[in-house]
Amino acid sequence: PANYDNVDSSALSCSFISVNPQELSPDSLGYPTLTDGTSIFGVHDYCDFSYAYSDERFEICEGSYEILRTWKIRDLCQPLQAGVNPVEHIQLIQVLDEDGPEIEIQDSIVVYSTTPFNCVANYVIPEPTVIDSCSSYKWSVSVSGGALFQDTFGVYTVYNLEVDQDYTVTYRAKDACGRFTRASYLLQVRDLVKPIMKCDDELRVTLVDG
Repeated sequence: PANYDNVDSSALSCSFISVNPQELSPDSLGYPTLTDGTSIFGVHDYCDFSYAYSDERFEICEGSYEILRTWKIRDLCQPLQAGVNPVEHIQLIQVLDEDGPEIEIQDSIVVYSTTPFNCVANYVIPEPTVIDSCSSYKWSVSVSGGALFQDTFGVYTVYNLEVDQDYTVTYRAKDACGRFTRASYLLQVRDLVKPIMKCDDELRVTLVDG
């Protein structure tokens, strides 16, 4: 049967195999055939054949691996002979994580207001939704301005964002196989706070005659 190694045939996607493990079976990936492509099973002019196979799994990185499927086919009409009958063939099956994590961003533009007391904003960056069905991942964030700080709980806050300025917030997610993706949104800092009137309750006015 063909190899699934991106040479003979396409390698298998780990995200697909994780939900469809039955697709690794010979029913999906093929059984041995004769040199003319005829199946070794069923009615034909040749002798009958027996077969066996075994799988060895070799890890590449988290979520990616390859299977060496060793087939042994014996011609029942011929005597046993090491290396000849049964004949051996190794089928290479690769299951690969070829895509980086998927980052979901709810809004492409976020408008955020300054505080009532000055013309700068301090913005807590929300944790992104990251999807990777094959392996673990880590994420980080960068901002095109301001002062970015991460606390001990992993929460990112960017300080000193100036009013009427636009900033790009960029997430970066990297999986255990070293593949990464980026996703960004625009953060617009605006003064959305209405003026607040402040009265001096201690003011005293004295009226005099004349």
